[in-house]
Amino acid sequence: MTDKPSDTLANTVCDLLAEQSTHVAMIQKLATEHVTQMACMTLAQMLSLQCTMRQIMITPPLTIQGLGSKRET
Repeated sequence: MTDKPSDTLANTVCDLLAEQSTHVAMIQKLATEHVTQMACMTLAQMLSLQCTMRQIMITPPLTIQGLGSKRET
C-alpha cells in the first residue's frame, strides 16, 4: 500500500497533534476568550478535521458561541 501525499500529510498532522494536544487545548481556550476567535477556531477545526478523517479523536468538540453571527461589512 502506498499512501497518497495527502494521507501522509494527514498522518503527520495527527502525529503532531497527538504529541502536542495541549497546544490544541490552548488554541481552543484562545478561541473562546479572545477577539481573534475566528482565526483560532478555524485552525483548530482544520486540524480536528484532519484527525477525524483518520478516525483519530484527540480533541473535544469546539464550543464557541455565535458561529453564524459574522457580520458583512
